[in-house]
Amino acid sequence: MTMSETRSRILGLAARFGSQRVEIEALGGPIWIRPASIKCVANMGDIANQAGQIAAGARLIIDCLTEEDGTPVLSDADEQAVMGWPVQVFNDVLAKVQDVCGMTGTEVEDARKNSPATP
Repeated sequence: MTMSETRSRILGLAARFGSQRVEIEALGGPIWIRPASIKCVANMGDIANQAGQIAAGARLIIDCLTEEDGTPVLSDADEQAVMGWPVQVFNDVLAKVQDVCGMTGTEVEDARKNSPATP
């Protein structure tokens, strides 16, 4: 294997972790969730420091909900709408996203603590 092939294999790692189909009744049926990237988790820490944990959870939802092919469903412009969901729906969707991402509340808090924005 050449160095170029090895580099491509390593840098293409994220593509091998595709979106997972998850049933979320409150959203009207199945939705696909992709695992969060390290960049997403770091951004969550910054957001948690600046705007709080709810905003960080909304950011995670926005970043991870996709179409089956991995195309994002939501955008930055949808943040207020997501934060306007009923609490039960928000918490259910966030829990499913965190599950797919292999995250618990501890990882979210660690991201906040380890963020460059943390004093």
